[in-house]
Amino acid sequence: MAEIKIEKKKPWWPWILALLIILAIVAYFWYTDGKLVDDDVSITSEEAVGNYVQEGFTATDVGETYTKSDLETAEYTSFIGDKSKLGTDFNYTKDALVQLSNAVRQAAVEHGINKTDERLERVENGAKDVQKNGDSLQLARRIKEVGGDIAQIIRTIQEKEYPEMAETPEHIKRTLGAIVPNQKITEQEERIRAFFDACGDALKEMNPENKEQ
Repeated sequence: MAEIKIEKKKPWWPWILALLIILAIVAYFWYTDGKLVDDDVSITSEEAVGNYVQEGFTATDVGETYTKSDLETAEYTSFIGDKSKLGTDFNYTKDALVQLSNAVRQAAVEHGINKTDERLERVENGAKDVQKNGDSLQLARRIKEVGGDIAQIIRTIQEKEYPEMAETPEHIKRTLGAIVPNQKITEQEERIRAFFDACGDALKEMNPENKEQ
């Protein structure tokens, strides 16, 4: 009697598993817009978010690598990155001044300037006024007023700890002096951008890691 051979069916579950894996990969790339790595990475912190005026700064570290000043500086320099808006968009430029005030005041405290220093108070109050004031015609004047104290604070830090950076506060002073107080920011956008960029460069250079031993 001939033996009847029974052909075993191949299991179907590997095909379902493969289909599920393919669907998962497709869903992942759809969700991440096809990017495995985000090229635009910036440091963020709960101490350095939004466009509001920070209060109650302390000279404490937030980790082994970054201080609060580092984070505020990173937040500011990242914020002013949109050059198409800086100096042309009223709200964006106003928020840039608020971010700058936060970064400078935090740096000042960490570099030993007393929190009760009148310049820090004027910068804080000036930033708050800018935040509330919706008059676009007055923004250049407010930038110049607040910027004057910011320039002095940066000079104090430079003279105390970074003697090799004597040109830095002078550059800030020149860019600030070029701003016309009673002129619309849109009529002097390059001068506005130059001031904010100069302050950002100074804050980055005054990182403790750059200090001469």
